[in-house]
Amino acid sequence: MIDQPFLLASRSLRVSEASLELASSPAVNLTNDNMDMAWRSFNLNAPYVVLECSGVVDTIGVLHSNQRATDTVRIRAANSVAELLTAPVWDSGELAAYVGALREPYTAKTLVDVPSVTATYWRFDFTASAHPAGQVEVSRIVMGDRYEIASGIDYEWTKGVIDDSLLATGPNYEDVIEYTSRPKVKASFGQMSEALFNELDAFMMRVGTKAPVLFAPEPDNLDSVQQWTVYGRVKVLFEGMNLFHNLWDSNVESTSHMQGSTPTLSAAARTSSPTPQTRRSTHSWVGLIQVPAVSSANAEIYPRCASHSRTCRGELRIRGDLPHDGVTNR
Repeated sequence: MIDQPFLLASRSLRVSEASLELASSPAVNLTNDNMDMAWRSFNLNAPYVVLECSGVVDTIGVLHSNQRATDTVRIRAANSVAELLTAPVWDSGELAAYVGALREPYTAKTLVDVPSVTATYWRFDFTASAHPAGQVEVSRIVMGDRYEIASGIDYEWTKGVIDDSLLATGPNYEDVIEYTSRPKVKASFGQMSEALFNELDAFMMRVGTKAPVLFAPEPDNLDSVQQWTVYGRVKVLFEGMNLFHNLWDSNVESTSHMQGSTPTLSAAARTSSPTPQTRRSTHSWVGLIQVPAVSSANAEIYPRCASHSRTCRGELRIRGDLPHDGVTNR
């Protein structure tokens, strides 16, 4: 299990082969960031998918599946399709489809910690015996090397709900235009070293406006991991001002626009209050995550970080839009 908050930008994936796929829900949808476009099998007779991926993989996310806690996924990696079954370079074994509490209307996410494997082919075998839906469904698979925030998060993080439903009232009546509620999270990470901040800078440069990001603020919390892990694309403007030696002031702005059921991330960050109490280490980032139930995404991230004696403090607030994190319709 991954025990630190992380960001993951997926490597480029390509479908090599897939079994039992519905013509209307092909496996290529697993590489599509529109969460309404899922891969679906047409029965439960051992469906599998083989993906091609180049580069190091230390994290895999199987996002928004219909699997139950008793269902499983097995992942194998090799440098040829034949070797996936005969001589894989890595074999996860049978993994639970998800861990932690899964409360409706949230959908299952499988987060897999991989021991830094480089392989061309990755096979995903799904087992869902007697599933009432009669099929396996997955919206997205993401793979790559994660940016891990080694600080952990502060104890005082908060969770809440936002509901943008519109009430129309008049004499003797009340009506509503209903929108699905979405979660809100505010999380703090402690002081951030200059080295870690520089890694964040490089990650944000790499992501730019191109790559959606999987954000898991507390992946080892079994009570909340299924609800507070979000996925979305950001448009980033990153600036840093070197005030003097080892002291940095920086700003990040990002806006996300994505079709379909995808997250809107919106964040504001500024210098944090001194010396917050942290769970694990000495980093101090604060994050607010809100997941609206609309089908386009808008994200803004405004971190302001000051680094002194190779430390950096900041506050991060994120708003999100991911109907699968608040809506089960597709």
